[in-house]
Amino acid sequence: MHFTIITPSFKQLDWLRLCVASVRDQVLGANVEGQMVSVSSSPRGSKIASQVSSPRLSVEHVIQDAGSPGIEDFASEIGADFFRDGQLVFQAPPSPSAPPPYRLAIYCEKDKGMYDAINRGLEKTTGEICAWLNSDEQYLDGTLLKVAAYFEKKPEIDVLLGDALLLNGDCAPVCYRRIMVPSRWHTQMDHLHSLSCAMFFKRDVLPVPAFSPNWRIIGDAVLIDYWIQKKRKFYASRDLLSTYAFTGDNLSRNNLAHQEHRLWRTRQPLFFLNRGLAVVCHRIRRLLHGSYTRFSVDSRYYTHADFTQRTTYKGNISGYWPKNGSSRKVDDFATHATNLRDMLFCSFQRARSILKKIAVFLLSSTTNSLFTRIQFAYKLHTLIDLYNPRSLNEKLQWLKLFYRDELIFRCANKQTVRGYISETIGDQFLIPLKKIFVLGDVLSLETLPTSFILKAGHASGWNCIVADKELEQSEALNTKITGWLQTEFFDVGREWMYKDSPRAVLCEELLIDNDGRIPRDYKFFCFHGEPRFIQVDYARFDGHTRTLYDMNWRKIPCSLEYPIGPDESGRPPVKFSEMIEVARKLSKPFPFVRVDLYSAKEKIWFGELTFCPGKGCERFTPRHYDRELGRWLDIDRIKCEHPQRIIQ
Repeated sequence: MHFTIITPSFKQLDWLRLCVASVRDQVLGANVEGQMVSVSSSPRGSKIASQVSSPRLSVEHVIQDAGSPGIEDFASEIGADFFRDGQLVFQAPPSPSAPPPYRLAIYCEKDKGMYDAINRGLEKTTGEICAWLNSDEQYLDGTLLKVAAYFEKKPEIDVLLGDALLLNGDCAPVCYRRIMVPSRWHTQMDHLHSLSCAMFFKRDVLPVPAFSPNWRIIGDAVLIDYWIQKKRKFYASRDLLSTYAFTGDNLSRNNLAHQEHRLWRTRQPLFFLNRGLAVVCHRIRRLLHGSYTRFSVDSRYYTHADFTQRTTYKGNISGYWPKNGSSRKVDDFATHATNLRDMLFCSFQRARSILKKIAVFLLSSTTNSLFTRIQFAYKLHTLIDLYNPRSLNEKLQWLKLFYRDELIFRCANKQTVRGYISETIGDQFLIPLKKIFVLGDVLSLETLPTSFILKAGHASGWNCIVADKELEQSEALNTKITGWLQTEFFDVGREWMYKDSPRAVLCEELLIDNDGRIPRDYKFFCFHGEPRFIQVDYARFDGHTRTLYDMNWRKIPCSLEYPIGPDESGRPPVKFSEMIEVARKLSKPFPFVRVDLYSAKEKIWFGELTFCPGKGCERFTPRHYDRELGRWLDIDRIKCEHPQRIIQ
């Protein structure tokens, strides 16, 4: 039986050495006629083994490396054919440790990520049974013999799945992963349960290309979903076949993976109804499958301490997924019961979350007035009086429902407001604009400055600060801005000024103050063209606090949504009087607007105009300040001065 093993690699040569050794020794002794396959860890595996003699094996192991430093010397050291950019550099001489049925080749060439590397490797090979083994994974002793026996005895199998042993960074076991045949429902809604290191499949069931270029992290889940749609035959062997290094820094755990899965999940039908229930059903299924018990393990694998021979591990290990690379021990029934209770509680929490999403979905079909009443009651725990609004939040809701002005629509959008700023106070207050992205555009970090900020022009609060682009990935940023551009922000809070607002993401220069930090933004609450009080936020990304000041820069003794921050009374910012004048000019046409300004590089910079801060649902503590500060907004005056802008 001819196997193809593809290993995508980049800067993990210490793990790659173990991976290569674990594949190479699969053929040693595997081509002796009549040798029996031992599948001791599974009763049904033993039954198959007792009926099948091991077939002869041939293995081609192709490593697709994206340019790791020292890869050429590494290839020479381990005895591999080495290709650079498609050209043969050298061919390894025959070696007793690498018998003829085994071929190892390393192709060093740039790729577009892990799945592109696997696609390239599959194109170069011909094995009838295929698999990919990441550089930090390895096969256990006799794995390919067991796999060949299954495919020989059960030729109807298209995809074979096995169990895996999770190792930490020191190659110590931390978890036994019992694998089940994946459910399409759970795979789409939450995550892929099976591990690719213990998955083998026939070449003829692969799509072309095997992996879509649209995904960088979750391509294996998309491939499994494709197979399930095509009704391919899965078989879970319950044999321990491989190891998987779990250090807490794996690609499947990073933000891009979560963003990709979230984006993929939203494309599934009724996704808002399914996820919580899918997780609950999956965990009950795993419980009945015995996945949360302790497993007796007797396995041999390679370690960093000795990569020349396998190390034997014997012991009992938990079936619970580890936390941060540490084993979750289950020493007695009480501890096991506690873990089970935690698991069920987590499932309950997810079910509760999904019920909330159902409620949001039902609200989406309500009128704006009913939506506003329900949202207001939910956020502030009080009923709104739209006929006689008194508090600031009530009056903002009244404006949101009944006041219309084309200039507000223009100025709520961060792209089109730039024209209003130029006309009113001049271009010198605008933060330099580097690029504008619309749906379909692709962000490339190479074309952007070292630091910048991304802002969704058609929304409020959707910003992404990039302090150093060397620490970011273009794919993650593209996923984020695509999600922004595909979302109608009006649906979030029914703020009319965002409905059908031109969708764009602005890339602006990142302002830095004299201390090398992001400058504070000063938010001027302006009523009928006059600034009345200022909001200053501190440590927005770590222990967020907020302080309100009057126009004499004296602290107002109340909090707004967040705890009260530092008191800087009597120490107004540089150019404070100029900022007041700028806010006064910008707010003149509006009954209410919050003008956001920055003070940096000895200049005043414009941030944005906000017409309904916090969607009109931010909590004042004590509550009487909501009414006291709301007195500045005169609804009767608005009705008298602009009756044509009032809708019923």
